[in-house]
Amino acid sequence: MIAIICAIAVAVVFFLIVSQQSKRLADPKDQTVVYLDDLAPLVMLERGGAFVLNTYRQSGNPYADGKVYETPDAALAAALATFRRAKIDAVAIRLNTANRLDVSRAFFDHRGRAEGKKVGAFEIIRVV
Repeated sequence: MIAIICAIAVAVVFFLIVSQQSKRLADPKDQTVVYLDDLAPLVMLERGGAFVLNTYRQSGNPYADGKVYETPDAALAAALATFRRAKIDAVAIRLNTANRLDVSRAFFDHRGRAEGKKVGAFEIIRVV
């Protein structure tokens, strides 16, 4: 009986989180959750220096080794290509400054045994 109550509580919390992210995505004024195609104009990375792209799995472990790019546009294009291959449509912007962009998938995929191995986030760090 306790297990059923716990399962229901987890389902309710999951539903509330997904509902909140969906409301943020639908609100054009809220730029914390956006569609992948709308991300590029919002990026505030400054030019100059090199840019390191780190990609992470949903579990938080590294997905790919850090790759160095000469421009923020090249690093962002590589990150977006990875997310498109993973069929991620919406992202949550966790940090967007002149020196760092930190983005994760807006809706985590909870299906299948390989859940933690799927692409979950990327960060682009400006190295001066």
